[in-house]
Amino acid sequence: RKGVDPTLVFFDAHGDFNTWETTPSGFLGGMPVAMVTGRGEQTIVEGAGLRPLTDERIIHVGARDLDPGEDTALAGSGLTVVSVDELAHTDLPAGPLYVHVDVDVVDPDELPAVNYPAPGGPSVKTTRMALIHLVATGQVVAFSVSAWNPALPGADRAAAATLQLTGLFR
Repeated sequence: RKGVDPTLVFFDAHGDFNTWETTPSGFLGGMPVAMVTGRGEQTIVEGAGLRPLTDERIIHVGARDLDPGEDTALAGSGLTVVSVDELAHTDLPAGPLYVHVDVDVVDPDELPAVNYPAPGGPSVKTTRMALIHLVATGQVVAFSVSAWNPALPGADRAAAATLQLTGLFR
């Protein structure tokens, strides 16, 4: 099959690199990065007719809350794993970029109302600057966001912070 092989720039406080063998919870939401590389559960990938991305085509940004086993798998992979601060100094491959932001990458003191808060993350401003850097390349062809939970306390603050991050992609 012929197609486009984008680089996935994946912002998330969590690895989302579990497989059925490493997941402590069995939560499919903790597996998408592994799935897109051809590891673990492939039902959705195959059902959507997608080809796995090579490890070299994924930049994982901001992961700091990793499950045991997931941490080892991520460290042993070929993915580029950087902090939000380091992204501006990371070589980006030529070609299209697909940017995904799970807003829990931001410190929950600034962006509350997420289901899986992970303290110690970057500020909204730092994350926004990293996204501005990506937009300035002219390579971003797609953007997705996993947002806050409107039923949790602080949802109004989370909405405002998310708008600061996603407003770049209008």
